Amino acid sequence: MESSQRIVHSLAEITGSIGRCIKRFYGIHRWAKAEITKLNLFRNGNCYPELVQTENGKTIASCKGVIWSRTYNKINQKFIETVGSPLADGMTVVFEFYTVFDDRRGLSL
Repeated sequence: MESSQRIVHSLAEITGSIGRCIKRFYGIHRWAKAEITKLNLFRNGNCYPELVQTENGKTIASCKGVIWSRTYNKINQKFIETVGSPLADGMTVVFEFYTVFDDRRGLSL
């Protein structure tokens, strides 16, 4: 192959490779701390929180989360029993997660 030829990858190849790397290195359960900027609770009970970390009033990291309805109901009930209020926008929480990268939806916790 001549040095002037370019290797062109398809978008699916790139996202597939990213997904495999993330699964390999982050496919286990871990703990994190983040602020819920918006809970995004849907009528079907699924929750899609927007998570951020800020320093000096500036966002330095952000990610979307996914909490399926059955899990959200258990978490929220335990949260109410322990803290005295439901999960809400603006709260900083410590949570257990695993990382998912979907070719169409991107990265989520």
